[in-house]
Amino acid sequence: MNIYQKFIKLALEAGLSEVEISVNKSSSFNVDIYHHEIENYGVNTDITTTIRGVYNDKFGTATCTALNKDNTLKLIRDLIANAKSIEKVEVASLFEGSKKYHKISTYNKTYESVSSQKKIDDMFLLEKTIESQSQLIKDVVGVSFSDTTNEYLIINSHGLNLKQKSNYFYISGGVVVKKDEDEQTNFEVIIDNNYNNFNIENFAKKIVDNAIRKLNASPCDSKKMKTVLDKNCVSTLLSTYLDWANAESVQKHTSLFEGKLNTKIASSKLNIADMPQKRTVYARWFDDEGVATYNKDIIKNGVLKTYLYNRETAKKDNVESTGNGINLNSKIAAGSFFTYVKPGKKSLDELFQAIKDGIYITNLEGAHAGINSVSGDFSLQAEGFLIENGKLSRPVSLITLSGNILKLFADVKMLANDSEILPGGISTPSIYIKSLSISGR
Repeated sequence: MNIYQKFIKLALEAGLSEVEISVNKSSSFNVDIYHHEIENYGVNTDITTTIRGVYNDKFGTATCTALNKDNTLKLIRDLIANAKSIEKVEVASLFEGSKKYHKISTYNKTYESVSSQKKIDDMFLLEKTIESQSQLIKDVVGVSFSDTTNEYLIINSHGLNLKQKSNYFYISGGVVVKKDEDEQTNFEVIIDNNYNNFNIENFAKKIVDNAIRKLNASPCDSKKMKTVLDKNCVSTLLSTYLDWANAESVQKHTSLFEGKLNTKIASSKLNIADMPQKRTVYARWFDDEGVATYNKDIIKNGVLKTYLYNRETAKKDNVESTGNGINLNSKIAAGSFFTYVKPGKKSLDELFQAIKDGIYITNLEGAHAGINSVSGDFSLQAEGFLIENGKLSRPVSLITLSGNILKLFADVKMLANDSEILPGGISTPSIYIKSLSISGR
C-alpha cells in the first residue's frame, strides 16, 4: 500500500465519505542570456498535492507539497474543518471514472537526449546570430530558455487512478533596432517539445526582421477600415470571447452566449473547437476531475454548439461534463485545454490582395483594462501596417483599435492558412474582418 492509498484509508476511517488526491510534479530548467553572459540559471523541482474530501455531503480541500507520514493527520483535520465551513447546499461527490479513456501521449522521450549544455550553448549562439542579422541592431534585450516536465496524478477512494506525463520547452528572444531617431522593439517565442523543430537562424531572422519593419511607424488617419488581425491579436480577443462559453458564466448570467446554444452567433466562416485530443504539448486525455476528454466543436460554421462544463456546472444543467474541469488554486473551474481555430486556405498575402486597402494589426496592448467582458466592447492600443493596393505598405503605431468582440467574430470574411500554436494553448490563423474603427491622427 503506497502513501496515497494509506492516506485515503485513514481519511475514510476519520469520517470522510470520499477522498481524492491530485499530485502535480514538475521539474524545470531555465537559463537567461544577456550580453554574452548567463544572467539567470536554475534547475527546480516542484510538487503540489491537492486533496479533496467529502464530509457530511460537503467538499473540503487541503494542499501541501508532498504527502508524508508526518502531515497526514493534520491534512485530514484540515479537510474536515474546511468542509464544515462550507455553506453550499449541493450534495458533493467525487468522480468514479469515465467508461472509456483515449490515452494520448504528450511526452517526447527523445527530448531527454538534449543536454543542458546543448541548451545553454544554443542560447549563446542564438544571441550572436541575432546580433549578426543587421547593422540597425542597437541591443539584444535578452534570450531565454526554459523547459518543464510535468507528471499529473489523480487517485481517489472510488478506485480512480490516472496519470499523464508531458514535457515542453519555451524559447524567447528580443531585440531593439534603431534608424535615425526611431527605435523599435520586438520579441518572438517558440513553444514545442521537439527540439529538432528549433532552427536558430530562422528564429533570429524572424526576431530582427519583425523589428526592422516597424521602423518609422506613425499614426494613420482615423476611420473604419477593412482589417486583418494577426494570429497573436486574434488569440488576445479569443480569451475573452471563449470565457462566455464557460457554463459557469452562463449560469451566473454574465455570459453574452446565454440562451444562444444552437443559434448563429458568428460568421459562418468561423469554426472553433476544444481539442484536448489533438497531438500538441497541450494535449490531455483526462481533465482535473478525472473525466475523459474529447474533441468538440464550440462554434461550428458560426453556430454555438456547446458550453464547457465541469462536473458541478454539468449537474446544474442536468448534462454530462464535457471534460473541461481545470484546477485553479484548489477550485475546479472550466476551460479549454487546447483551442483550435480552423484555418482557411489562402495565404496572408492573398488576404491582403482581397482587402486591397485596409490595415494589418500585428500587436494589441492593454487587453486587461481595454476589454469590457460584460458588453464585449473593446478599445486597445495597436500597431501594424497599412494595406495599399493589396500589399503591405508603411508601418503604423500610436493608434487605437475599437469595436465589439461579438460583432468582430460575426464579421469574419476570411481566414488565412498561417496557423501557429501560441502560448496559452491556442492555435489560430490571421483573420480578415469586414471593418473596425481605427483612431489615429
